[in-house]
Formats: sequence, C-alpha cells, structure tokens
Amino acid sequence: MKTLKEVLQQAKHDQVAVGHFKFSDLAAFNPIAVTARALNLPVMVGVSEGERSSVGVRPAVALVMSVRAEYGETIFLNADHTHSLAKAEEAAKAGVDEIIFDGSGLPLRGKYCPDKTGGRGNQIDQPRHSRRRRDRLDWRLLGKSWRRSLKV
Repeated sequence: MKTLKEVLQQAKHDQVAVGHFKFSDLAAFNPIAVTARALNLPVMVGVSEGERSSVGVRPAVALVMSVRAEYGETIFLNADHTHSLAKAEEAAKAGVDEIIFDGSGLPLRGKYCPDKTGGRGNQIDQPRHSRRRRDRLDWRLLGKSWRRSLKV
C-alpha cells in the first residue's frame, strides 16, 4: 500500500484531487469506504476535534486500520481542526495519518516574529491583506505554488 505522501505526490503529478470526507459515526464512514473501494480511489476521512471527543481517536484509527487491512484499501485518517497541542499529540500517538492544526483562534496582534539573525524580529500588527478590503485577499502575497494550484 502507498503512503499518504506517495498518494499526494501522485495526485499532484496527475493533477487530480484526493477526496476528503468527514465522518462522525459508522453510518457516515461506511458509504465513504465502500464508494472509494468500488471506484478504486484513495480517500481521506477526517474527524474534527469535536468529533474525536464523541467518536474517540483510537476507535477512529482502529476503524481505518481495519478497512485498510481487510480490503487493502488506500484510506487515510486526518485529525482535522485540531486547536491544541495536547490534542494533536494525542492524535499522533493514536496513529492518525495526518494532523491539521487550526491556529485561527490564536492571537496574531502583538506577537513577535523572529528574524533570520536570531534577534527579536518585527512586531506583527495585522496581516498585510487585511489592510485592504477585508473580503478580498491579495493573491500576489501567496507563493507561486499556490497560484499554480489555484490557477490564479
């Protein structure tokens, strides 16, 4: 079976997407797994921090591992919207394939960014794009890889 990194590199090369679907119980998980198996496509299933508190991290990992072992399916588990380092560590120890850390609730104003010389760095007052119209992001600020993938 391919690793997640290999699947994502192949998808990038083929210019296709890998489906990501969230589930909160077995009734939602089964159709995702069955459809991916029928179409012979890799798939990512995700559980957010709130869903992990109801489903459980270890049962979610066990469910994905059992489908992977029994059917040879290329399926991966994503710990989506992880807001704390403790929850990310718990997910990593349980065997989750990918962890998405959500730092959107963390304050940005007044924080210091270290510069390359190891000094204190520059204070961040606000993101550059928020000085313009708030509903429009300046795509020039994104890297070339983002522009390529979004075809902007």
